[in-house]
Amino acid sequence: MTHPLWPDPPPPAWYDEPWPPPEPAPPWHAGGWPHRSDADGELDDAVVRHLVFLGGRLVETWSEPAEETRWASTARRLAVERDRRALPPPPPPPPLWAQVQTWLAVRVGGRAALDRLDDRALTAGPDGTDALDHDDLLLPTTDGEARERLELVADLLGHVAEMHFDAEVGVAMRRALVRTHAEDASVVGDARSATHLAGGIAWAVTRANGLLGTQRAGAVAQVPARRLQESLALRSSPAELGRRTQRALLGFRSHGDDRPPRGSGAPDLLALGDPLLLTGATRARLLRLRDRAREAELAEAGEPGRPGAAAGGGVDEGGRQTPR
Repeated sequence: MTHPLWPDPPPPAWYDEPWPPPEPAPPWHAGGWPHRSDADGELDDAVVRHLVFLGGRLVETWSEPAEETRWASTARRLAVERDRRALPPPPPPPPLWAQVQTWLAVRVGGRAALDRLDDRALTAGPDGTDALDHDDLLLPTTDGEARERLELVADLLGHVAEMHFDAEVGVAMRRALVRTHAEDASVVGDARSATHLAGGIAWAVTRANGLLGTQRAGAVAQVPARRLQESLALRSSPAELGRRTQRALLGFRSHGDDRPPRGSGAPDLLALGDPLLLTGATRARLLRLRDRAREAELAEAGEPGRPGAAAGGGVDEGGRQTPR
């Protein structure tokens, strides 16, 4: 030891070996620096930093603009790649009235269906006849076990509607059964039992009308999901088969569960994409939201409308604007 405060350097390690000499410049550097094209990136902030090691220790460092070094072409290529990776800022969200109308259209089957929406009860046909006499409520003409299962499920749905809801909900459930069989018969055939299928359809229709819960949905009191499950003697929730029923009814259309907000205070409705699966009371609530959203659209466009309709904030169940 030469000095107590300055010990001898440690023995050389593998990383202390001298670096190999730099490789010769590529041929395209022989005639000068490469020509800069319009596709090259900007090098205004590109810097080459040099680090000098001696005996494994950093002894000097300095920086210089990349434009003045033989690494300029590499710096330009990296700048182009960096610019390509930069994503443009997301577009601003649409106004609230547009988001509410999109949410409504998903629930009722599209913009055209939203324009034609009415609040006529499902129990009466358009010509004043009994709704059960219409073709879309008649069970399909199948034979054997499939027909027996459909009849049993229809009876169970009628029992659930009579026990917890009303005749109009029963019409919506029966129509959902007929249309589910027409769109995807495997949903009916693959169900574990008739009670499981009835539970899935009842769950989907009541969720689409906001009838499951502990509050009131218009004139009809909500029913806890547990009571619906117990009325069919089901040991597990029918939600899984209800989601499959939803997919059968929607087909390849988006269910919209992760789409625009429905507006503050609007009912939380499962999307089935068919206004004839919604009761008159449910459609009346949606009509109020539609009209208020359109008033806000007109007000924002400078046309006559309700004062303050486009002031921002939310939309309550009655379609009224709420503060931000």
